[in-house]
Amino acid sequence: MAGDDKHLPYLGQLAMVEVEPEQEVLVDSEDLTSCFNLFTLPEEWGGLMTFAKQVPSSVFGGSPDQKSWVAMNVVRMGWINSVSLMQTVVRQLVFVESEIPCSSEISKMKSFPEDPSASLVYLDSCDEIRKIESSYSDLLEGEESERHKQFAATCKKFGLSLNIGKRLVGAIKGSLQGGTLDGRKGVFHSAPEKQASLIGYGLMLLSQEQVTEFELRHFTGKALFNLAFRRPAMSIFEAVFYDIEALSRTGSPGYLSAAARDEIFMVVALTPLLRMNLRATLDQEVTITDASPLGAGGGIATSFKQAPDTEEHDGATCFYCQGALSENRYTHAHPSARQLYARWIACGIITEGWTARGVVILHVAKFGERFAGPHYPLSEAVGQAGLNRSATTV
Repeated sequence: MAGDDKHLPYLGQLAMVEVEPEQEVLVDSEDLTSCFNLFTLPEEWGGLMTFAKQVPSSVFGGSPDQKSWVAMNVVRMGWINSVSLMQTVVRQLVFVESEIPCSSEISKMKSFPEDPSASLVYLDSCDEIRKIESSYSDLLEGEESERHKQFAATCKKFGLSLNIGKRLVGAIKGSLQGGTLDGRKGVFHSAPEKQASLIGYGLMLLSQEQVTEFELRHFTGKALFNLAFRRPAMSIFEAVFYDIEALSRTGSPGYLSAAARDEIFMVVALTPLLRMNLRATLDQEVTITDASPLGAGGGIATSFKQAPDTEEHDGATCFYCQGALSENRYTHAHPSARQLYARWIACGIITEGWTARGVVILHVAKFGERFAGPHYPLSEAVGQAGLNRSATTV
């Protein structure tokens, strides 16, 4: 069933929150109490939500000599469409009924919001991350945001109870998406109890002679959640997945491979460091080096490209200077070559009336096959297809 599950935020997106040196972060959070039981489903769906076992009708005030079928009229937690449906309902409450700007939403389907107040909607909760000037933090800390006042008023209007125990009001430090956000330090990490659980479980596995598939899967699930707070650290995992697959085939406990043991040990050791630094600055210079059998190389980048090569060009204006392009000049199919040729035309390097003789049209860069043996099978196949073109002089 189509719904809004595609808009569910994921943990790694919060690494895109940029907190400037003069800023701090406040968190406002509201959580619906037992949200799956707050909304009734259409009566027509009753037959699809019926339990297989009948119960005495006396439970519902009927005759004890008769039995009745029991159906759930609220959202079933085990139903495959429950998440999609609940995300749709809560997004409706937040962005339509409460009139909170949809542009503030952190979603997998959107660019990260530029709004200084970002909204996180996740099934039963509505969280708001507010970036404020540090000089105002003493005044605003503990003060509820206008947007959360609107959401709380909507819930009251529809008789939806809120979980007071999970409520955050202008908190400089609080729980968010299973983690702990320190708005003053600008650090977001897994909750301490989750870190302790992961470390304890990992040490338990390392202390055992053999492990089960369930135990290894359980550890891996815990680890991946914590690793999401420092996504590059996920590169640690590889051998554990092969061990899980091997254990699933045997169906009995087995020995961990040496590589899997190393990976578990690394996760345990790095757990205290798995955190997002929201105050991290962007390096103004990026360097890259590499080596090959033919030698070594390196490069430095000090600025971003104006646009990715895959961006579509309208064919009417220069991609770089926005000047009008001449007709019958825009001939190359690949975006990279088209943009380069368009720039030559509109920026004056080639103009109407100039001879094109001696101008080199650069085709898309090629790659060389290495470690492919003496026959270079891919290049040979491309050449036979007639696509192995070199730079052309016109």
